[in-house]
Amino acid sequence: MKLNKDALERVRQIPWLACCGEPMEGQALSGIQQVQSRDEARRWYESAAWEEVTLEARNTLTSFLHKRYVSQYNEWNTLAKEVKAFMDQEVESKIRQASETYQLGPVWLDGVRWDVLNVIMELSYASLRHTPVFFARLLEVYEMGHLPCGWQGEWPEGKLIVY
Repeated sequence: MKLNKDALERVRQIPWLACCGEPMEGQALSGIQQVQSRDEARRWYESAAWEEVTLEARNTLTSFLHKRYVSQYNEWNTLAKEVKAFMDQEVESKIRQASETYQLGPVWLDGVRWDVLNVIMELSYASLRHTPVFFARLLEVYEMGHLPCGWQGEWPEGKLIVY
């Protein structure tokens, strides 16, 4: 297994939080509920429920890989180390700057690191048949300059909350 180079490039190009608070009209809004304030977004992304949804999505992916693609799954830790090195070099300073600019704090930083790691891992395994997809949708939101920050409903049913 190799890291998905397109995913790495997409992450490099993210305009971190550039459009938060602006309407997402004309965007692919299916399954999205938008919040209008940083305080409302903070309530969502600091909630245990959002952390649980992203953890459940990650567990769904790793469980799927472990059951169906054992040899590829066995490369998970090696790929994850490569992703973390990429993040240290290419992403960390950008998300820290966004956190300072928008006064978002450590919970947000940890959440974004988790999202980016899982986006790249999910897309790196996407060439395998029927791989679960959750974090790729978060990447699309980040690429639009918005912040995926919560989930309304019982995952996987429900709506993604976006600022």
